[in-house]
Amino acid sequence: MRLHYYLIFLLLITSCGKDAQEEVDSAILSATNALSTSDCDSALNSLGSVSYQNKNYEYIKLFAAANACKAGYKTTTFFDNDLSKISGTSLLSSFTTFSLAQTSTGTTDANYQYLQTAIDALLYAGGLSTSSNPESDLREQVFSSSEVAEMNSLLLYLLMNQLGNYFYYYGNTNSTGVKGGGNIQPGQVCLHSYNVDGGVIDLVISTYLAGNGGSCTAAGLAGSSQLNSGGDIDTEKACNGIVLFNSLYDTFLNITVSSIGDTDVTAAFDSVKSIIDSPPGGVGFTDSSILTVKSQNLCETSFASNNEDLQIFFAVIFESLHNRQ
Repeated sequence: MRLHYYLIFLLLITSCGKDAQEEVDSAILSATNALSTSDCDSALNSLGSVSYQNKNYEYIKLFAAANACKAGYKTTTFFDNDLSKISGTSLLSSFTTFSLAQTSTGTTDANYQYLQTAIDALLYAGGLSTSSNPESDLREQVFSSSEVAEMNSLLLYLLMNQLGNYFYYYGNTNSTGVKGGGNIQPGQVCLHSYNVDGGVIDLVISTYLAGNGGSCTAAGLAGSSQLNSGGDIDTEKACNGIVLFNSLYDTFLNITVSSIGDTDVTAAFDSVKSIIDSPPGGVGFTDSSILTVKSQNLCETSFASNNEDLQIFFAVIFESLHNRQ
């Protein structure tokens, strides 16, 4: 008789409770339903009711979408209003005209952080280490090709928007994408007030900027006070921009989407490649990994004592791509 009651007790336990996978599936379903009505908070609460699923494609996609939703990102707005604004001759300037960028108040505001969380979820999907570069092909070792393709598509759109946020704010940009034309920091015309060596390199940078930097025509002109750190460019904030840009390039190379204005984006990256292959005045990078680093942690570690390369990257690449006047 005692055995009989014990078996009934076990049956009740197994039939009434959800197993771990059922709980995850339930959280995913609830989040999907919440996002269908743009209820970002409910979606995040549902996903947060279970442990983070770093190898579950549906979970990661929804987690990224829910955080992007909290940031104010809407795919319909992006496709209907923003994609047509992409310009290959002023790529970063064109990103700053996106709807989301026009509300940017800096990289520490909640919307920026939510979008960064969404980006990081996709970049490091599969449990990739945040101390190593999250290459696109590494995600293919965990997920199917179709799953990676879909994640990369969303990642590409989010990276474009985050770069728009970044350069709208740090470029003192106005509503038409003109660097130095905004009211964020009156008088600012460059991303940074470049002072690499006080000599030959600064002269080369000035010569290059005079023909390519838009409102930033020389080293030493007023840059963002928010990017300045005792005369150097702030390592953490500079790395944020560089990692976003390099991640965009890596994602773009691993995606095929005809509707993203790929001709314009390709033209912009071709111009970047020409700068890298033939640096102005022969001024190159002492550490070429700056061109491929896609991990924030790795970037900060590698360039903590190499402000020269950070400044050169901003001067010859970012100023020339955020050059609208």
